[in-house]
Amino acid sequence: MTKTIFPNATIARLDVLTGTWSTCITTLDDTGADAELFTATDLYRWMPGGHFLVHNVEAHMGAEPILSMEIIGIAADGESYVSRNYDNAGQVSDYTATLDGRYWQIDGAAERFRGEIDADSGTLKGLWQRWDANRWIDWMRVTLTRRG
Repeated sequence: MTKTIFPNATIARLDVLTGTWSTCITTLDDTGADAELFTATDLYRWMPGGHFLVHNVEAHMGAEPILSMEIIGIAADGESYVSRNYDNAGQVSDYTATLDGRYWQIDGAAERFRGEIDADSGTLKGLWQRWDANRWIDWMRVTLTRRG
């Protein structure tokens, strides 16, 4: 495999995400207690040219698989990121994101993620929240563990 040459340092920071990850998802009930445990596989790979990171997800939550593809690129400010996610239910979601050292933050209109990457242990742990009744509610805890 050839090494990706990045057009700038901002996009190169996302290289910490590349690879295949085994993901554990714990949904939370309305009180914040653990509700259900699910698994997923997350794959981050570079598009040729190194301008965009492609993120594919295959999750198993209930009877139907959840499949999605996200494309992440640099925002207009040149320091943060924008992404668009497409899923097998026909949903399209837009997000902004920042990567500040080890801290990965994703913000959407009705959901957000706050997580921390530990490159030494090969993990990304964080919390998804959803907007409900004028406040953020804890929704899912996730742990991604890098394979190989």
